[in-house]
Amino acid sequence: MTRDEAYQEYEESLSRISNQASVAMEVARATLHDRLSVIRNALHEELKAIRALDQKTKRSK
Repeated sequence: MTRDEAYQEYEESLSRISNQASVAMEVARATLHDRLSVIRNALHEELKAIRALDQKTKRSK
């Protein structure tokens, strides 16, 4: 293998690694976004329940 061939192989390997890292980052971002959406929705439902209880408590006083 010549020096040029070795360098070409090195460059191709770096490119593959970079592409794999980009894909992994996008998957991680999408997963995090989905999980945060679930948490946000759950907290929203809890807040609605707390407010409803608070309103009932205020009315009964």
